[in-house]
Order: sequence, then C-alpha cells, then structure tokens
Amino acid sequence: MNDPILSGKRVAILIESEYVPREIRKYEERFAKLGAEVHIMSRLFGNSKTTFVSDVDRVGDITEKRDVFMDFTSPGVSPAHYDAVLMAANYTSVRLRWFDTPDGFAPSPQFAANAPAVCFFSEAMLNPKVVVGALCHGLWILTPRPELLANRRVICHEVVLSDVMNCGAIYTPSPTGVVIDGDLVTGRSVGDVDLYIDAIAMQIDKIAQGKTVKSPKKRRRSGQGSTRRVLIVLSSFGYWGEEAVGPIEAFDKAGITYDFATPYGDPPRLVPASEDPDYLDPVLQRKITSPEMAELVKKFKASDRLHNVKKTADCQVDQYDGILLVGGSGPVLDMNNCRPLHELLLQFHEAGKAIAAECYAVGALIYTRERAAVDPRRPAIIRGRRVTGHPLAHDYTTEYGYAGVTSESSFIGPAIPLQFALQDAVGEDGAFIGAIDQETSVIRDGHIITSRSVASSRACGDEMVALLTEQAEEAK
Repeated sequence: MNDPILSGKRVAILIESEYVPREIRKYEERFAKLGAEVHIMSRLFGNSKTTFVSDVDRVGDITEKRDVFMDFTSPGVSPAHYDAVLMAANYTSVRLRWFDTPDGFAPSPQFAANAPAVCFFSEAMLNPKVVVGALCHGLWILTPRPELLANRRVICHEVVLSDVMNCGAIYTPSPTGVVIDGDLVTGRSVGDVDLYIDAIAMQIDKIAQGKTVKSPKKRRRSGQGSTRRVLIVLSSFGYWGEEAVGPIEAFDKAGITYDFATPYGDPPRLVPASEDPDYLDPVLQRKITSPEMAELVKKFKASDRLHNVKKTADCQVDQYDGILLVGGSGPVLDMNNCRPLHELLLQFHEAGKAIAAECYAVGALIYTRERAAVDPRRPAIIRGRRVTGHPLAHDYTTEYGYAGVTSESSFIGPAIPLQFALQDAVGEDGAFIGAIDQETSVIRDGHIITSRSVASSRACGDEMVALLTEQAEEAK
C-alpha cells in the first residue's frame, strides 16, 4: 500500500503517558506515506502543552518524552473533523479515563462514562463517516459505555479480554492480529501495527469512495441495550443551574448517560443568579435557590462535565433515547430560532423518542414545526397537546432584570410572553396549564414532557426517567 490513497485525510491519535514510542512513530511515518495528516492529541488540562513520558521501549535508563500541543477538549476540536480516530496502545486508555468526582458526590460509573476522552472516542464510534481504531489495550476507553461495544467483532490484548467481553463484544481471534468490523478496526498488540494501519487506511478509502461499510451499530436501535442515553441542550446565553442539576441527579441515579450540546457549539453559560442562594426573585418576592442547590450548581459548573460540548447540528438522533432542553432566560435567545435544533427536535419527535423542555426552553417546541409534506400549515409539534411552561404571572417585566447573562451586558426579562405563544401553538384542542397555585408543574403528553420552572426541575428529571424506562421496556 504505497500509493497516497489517504491524500487530504486526517487521522487523530489519542495518547497519554506510557504510550508505546515505536507505535506512535509507525502512525506518523506510515500514515504520512499514505498521504494522511496525523494529529497527536490528549487532554492537556488547560495547558498549552503537556509532556508525556514512556519507559515501554526504554533502553537502559533512557525514558522517552513527547510534547503534545493539541487538546481534544478544546473548542472546535471534534471527531467529525477526522477520517479516523485511534486509541493508542498500552495503558494510555486507562489514564485517559480519568475523571474528577465533584465534591459531595461519590464516584460512580456515570462519571467514568462522561470522562472527556470517553466522550470524544464515543462520539467517533457513533459517526459512520469516522473509522475508529483500538490497538492492544485501547478498547479500555470504551468499557464505561458497554452499549457501544455490544455485538461488535473485535480483537484485543488478553489483559482486557474479560472487560471487553463483559460489554457484549464478540471476541474474534485472527491469524493476522487484526479484525475489521465495518468502521471499527481492532488489533491484538503493537506487533500487529503495520497490518492494523493498512486495515484502517483501507476502511477510510472505502468510505471516501462512497462504498458501504457494514456496521452492526447502525442496525441497533437506541434503547435496546441496558444503557439509555440523553442529549442535554444548554444555552450559551444563560441556563438556570437547578434546571440542569435537577434532571441530571435523576439521570445519575437511574444510570442514564448523557452528552451536552449548545445550539451553536458555544460554551454554555450559567445565569449567575442561579448559584446565589440569596437571590430574590423580583416577581415571586422570595428566594428560589436553596443553599444546598447553590453548592451543587457551583460544583457542576466547576466540574469537567462541560468540557466536551457538542453543537446541535453535529448530533444524531440515532445516538440517543431522548433530549432535554434546559431552561433559563438564555433559551429565548439561542434555542427559539435555532433551526438545526428544530430539525433535531423534529427527528426525535418523528422517532417517538422522549423530549423534555423546561421553563423558557419550552419555547423551542413552539417553533419546531411538522414537515410541510405532512401538513402544509406546518403546525407546531405540540399542537393539540397539554403543556406547561413559565407562566405570564411569573414573567419579569422590563423593570426587572439581572446582570451577567452575557459577558458585556444585562439581559432584561424574557423576549416573549411564553404563555401566550404556547396557547397559540397548542391550539383549541390543546391546553396551557400554568398551575401557579401549585409548587411544581410537570406535564407529560405522549412522548413530550414540559416543565414549568425552577421548582419543577427534579420532578421533570423523574418524569423523563420514567418515560425512558417505559420506552426501553416497550422496545424489548
């Protein structure tokens, strides 16, 4: 394979300390010979570079060092920008599974499943245009997400064999030490690296030529495995802390995994008032964030959970069992008229998958319309349904506001009277229910859940868990 068949292609290699030097050199030399551009990357924890060390190929007392300048958690770095994403051999995958346990929380498999490297590699696994490779111990990076390995034909080093098979993978011995399973290529050890690279190059070339790369993951419907997954959409202009933390607590307790996205891929921004236990709601004339919740919100904001945030346009409905739109004042600015988000919501709706929206984020459902081919009037997907949302009686007026929703200015009140817009969207056969005389208001109508405001956050999470559980049972 000496022809530059990979001209213009890009390959990402994830490494950490205890990498195998000769393996990394093979990638750089052999992929370059085939015409590909190779990017060595890792998690740099905010540094401009990190030096990784390895004594795997040590001669005497000499330990190899390698400087890495590219961070896969940086904004704009996405598996979708590569033709192949490879997990380096040896113990790099174990080191990259590192996650921070927020203060006040016990370590759990959920945190491991959302470690930045696990998220990055999982996103590559779910993209049919990206070839994914794991050599030797590399599949360890995916064991926190067993649903991605279930029913996949693989080979790996014997050290990780039981872990991989416990995820439901099909161990497939091979005389070449390499197994190709559609867009997933695995190798037994570093000694098989040459044939492993050739196999990856062949699959990249097939995809580039538009050939079908048979992949079992495309035949599996989300929800058929034991792990359910949700896409959580946050605003870049201001999400309310409790409206994120409340449902996430319910997901963690139920073992539901999740990814985060923002409408346009910008970093999510917390409404400052939502981490302030002394903040007095000007309309309700009472404090709405408990000291306990304020601490949980601060820990959530400070954790590494939001390091890997997707852009809604890059998300695929087949990857998830449901979608949650987190409330706050910001959604009226970047969710209501985000057409890629509307398209994603419409796909969830058409698939009958769980959709939940809180507070002002419910507004995005107003502007998500049925396809014209179904009804030329293009009614909202909530037409004829019972919904709730931030009621008019609780809305801020122009005399109220709070600072810090954007970095330069204050945002004064909501941009729309949500109650009126929802009443118009649901029509005469539907109903808006504000339930302002009740502490909480969460309404489930079919596969769509709406939540009134902050106090309903935990109840919204519980309702979504119940819906996802029912749908998983129905899919069996």
